[in-house]
Amino acid sequence: GRQLYQIPILHISEGFNHLPLVLSGALIVLFSVEHVLAMLHGKEVIPSWH
Repeated sequence: GRQLYQIPILHISEGFNHLPLVLSGALIVLFSVEHVLAMLHGKEVIPSWH
């Protein structure tokens, strides 16, 4: 069978080590899509931190 590697103290799969990378990649894609759509519509993206 398939052996699952777990983080001992947390009892979760080692696959969760990759979750931050996947989430940050998804956020980068969303950011890029927003800017591409704004460019296509001739609008400027207003930064939310201003």
